[in-house]
This record gives sequence, C-alpha cells and structure tokens, in this order.
Amino acid sequence: MFWSRDKKIAAGVLASSVAVIAGLSLLGGGTIRACSAVGYADISPIQLQFDPGVEVDAVAACFGTDCEPVILAGTNGRWSVPQTQEYLQGAQPGSITHVAVRAEADGEVVADRVVELSSERVDGSGWPECPGPHRYLPAVVGVAPAA
Repeated sequence: MFWSRDKKIAAGVLASSVAVIAGLSLLGGGTIRACSAVGYADISPIQLQFDPGVEVDAVAACFGTDCEPVILAGTNGRWSVPQTQEYLQGAQPGSITHVAVRAEADGEVVADRVVELSSERVDGSGWPECPGPHRYLPAVVGVAPAA
C-alpha cells in the first residue's frame, strides 16, 4: 500500500489533533462539563425568627428594600412570609434578596428593618462550578425589647 505525501501529512495532522484534544481533556480534569439549563428557584415561604425573649404579636413584611409591609397571620408565634404577589410587590419569586419587617410586641414597635436573606445549596448537579437548587435560610430579625 502506497500513501501519497498529502495523505501522510493529513494523517499526521489528524493524529496530532487527537493527541492534543485528549491531553487537554486529561489536564482539565476529564471530560468537558456543561451545566444543566434547568432553573432552580425556592418559592417556599420565608421563615422569620425573632428573639424568643420578646413576644412578638404582630408582624408586617414584604420582599425588597423599598416596599410597603403587609400584615402577616402568625401561628403559635411562628411567622413566615409567602412568596405571593402582595408580599413580592414586583420582586420575582425565588430570586428575592431582602425582606422588610415591621414587628410589634404589646403595641410597641420592636423591629422596623430590612433583613438580607441567605440561602444554602442543596444537593445539585454534583459539580461545584454549576449552580444547583438552593433553599432560603430563616431570616433572623433583631428586636429591641418593648419598654
């Protein structure tokens, strides 16, 4: 079998290309990874935590830094802000970063502030460079004891 000069050059270029791609793949940590295009949003209610020494009996809240708080219905001293339109006030569910809170105890305002929300990753893609599902942590609202 006789190969022409052009076929030998083409075979050499092809073999070199394969070797370079394989080498780069191994040096880069294996195969090329692609993150999933699936969107992850935690749209569950955001829990509010107050100092247990202060008996908060009325809370109003909304999402954002420039919003008008809406009264919440608490159950047994537990307060949560649903991600519904009246509380979102233009913010997008699952992508909120702040909650404005106004709380009272015995008719006295004990909290009137904006709290930055934190979240943590839950089992996701398994690749640290790819975002995955997250859940919001409870918002800890500092209070001043009622006088």
